[in-house]
Amino acid sequence: MSSIRTVVIALAVTTACLVSACSTRMGLPEAEETVQRQSTDAGPDGAPSLAVDERLPPEGVPDRGRDPAVVLLRGPTGDCSATFVAKDVLVTSRPCVAEDVAGELTVHLGDQPQHEPESARVIEIVIDESRAAAEDDVAFVVLDAAFGTQKPLGIRPSSVAPGSRVRAVGHASNDDGYPYGSRILREHVRVRGEAGPLFYLGEVGCRSLPGGPALDQSTGQIVGILAGPGDTCDGEGASNRYVRIEEFADLYDWALSRSGLSAVLDEAGEIVEGKAPKGSSRGTTRKPPSEVGAMCTTGADCATGVCILHEDRAYCSRACGRGDRCPATYHCEGAPGAASTVCVLAP
Repeated sequence: MSSIRTVVIALAVTTACLVSACSTRMGLPEAEETVQRQSTDAGPDGAPSLAVDERLPPEGVPDRGRDPAVVLLRGPTGDCSATFVAKDVLVTSRPCVAEDVAGELTVHLGDQPQHEPESARVIEIVIDESRAAAEDDVAFVVLDAAFGTQKPLGIRPSSVAPGSRVRAVGHASNDDGYPYGSRILREHVRVRGEAGPLFYLGEVGCRSLPGGPALDQSTGQIVGILAGPGDTCDGEGASNRYVRIEEFADLYDWALSRSGLSAVLDEAGEIVEGKAPKGSSRGTTRKPPSEVGAMCTTGADCATGVCILHEDRAYCSRACGRGDRCPATYHCEGAPGAASTVCVLAP
């Protein structure tokens, strides 16, 4: 692939991805942000037998270790989210690394990575120079250390369509909801539209760092990388702009071939003659953990924004419907007053 450029270690320290310019928030339009609805279906004692509380969390909810492959990528001029696709290879938004900052970029792990020391440094940046629209583009970076505990994610070969649902993970870009850099999660987020290489998720503001992944809810595969906000950050029509990842299959394969690079570099950062990176295979599918069934008090406690208060128990749920089946042991039920049918635990 002749247009692929790789940049190793000693590079100028600048970047086009500033936090103030590239951050965005995972959520829904303002009109849908906070809705509380309760069932009027009364039980034998006159109290509602089923209540549905919907309060979509604007920034998402704390990830609580469910998506360890999503990490914080820090540089001198800005931070981004990134995702492991091999033990020592990450994918992120291209503007985060567009100005050749390989040796200055560091990786930080955990739910609160902003407080953690660096775990690795970037030694190579892999981009496709044939693509002119660098703002809506992705990049891969190779690290100087390998991590066997991060469970790399694969890339889905097919695209998502409007109306489908995805899992969105990233890091908070300010302290309005959660501390800056906290890893946050939204589940069952609807794809609202598409335009060429992009698709859009509904938003209510600019609250997440770029570079975070949108994931297939069934396989855990990456379907898109957060590039930035859509036309507006707040109110009606606000959206998040994601780059479709399947368009970068060749770049992905090339980046995987660079896995193990650190083991064949000399002290000057050059590949030792006669040696080559070991390379890595494509990631496998793995259904990500879901909050459906977790304890809650209100919808804002749930990554899906839906909490069901059913007799003597309360648990996180989600919307459901035709082509959007509930997990095993749940059935799709219309609750009076709810915005849509929801997944209810079978008796």
